[in-house]
Amino acid sequence: MRRIGFVVALALGLLGCANADTVEKVALKEGIERQFNAPYEMVKQTVVDALWLNSLKPSLVEDVPEGHIVMVARAPHGMSWGEVGRILVVRSEAPPTTVRVVYQRRAQIFQLNAESHFSRNLFAKMDSLLKTRVPPGTAAR
Repeated sequence: MRRIGFVVALALGLLGCANADTVEKVALKEGIERQFNAPYEMVKQTVVDALWLNSLKPSLVEDVPEGHIVMVARAPHGMSWGEVGRILVVRSEAPPTTVRVVYQRRAQIFQLNAESHFSRNLFAKMDSLLKTRVPPGTAAR
């Protein structure tokens, strides 16, 4: 009886699995949002650098009319079956520059705030990196 219950729970969990397609289909206006007081190009680079510092390699980097999209996928680890995410740097002519994060665990049954945890870590790394960078066209003081 336990085995049947486990198989049913596993099947239901797999039915709600997130993948790159499900994350890509989320509207670009959705996700956890944060504004950075830095130029668009600098924020684009900072997103990628922050991901590398978090041991995540972008799986796709793409410019679209709305801005700059970075897709990430994390392999299964610990108690997780992995995660997938999309980071959008919203195109802007001048600071502030908005970043939106959509991040989901592959198995929805174990969602447990993956999006907020990931975005908090990403934004903290970005804050740290941006403090050390000088915007183009400004003199270092």
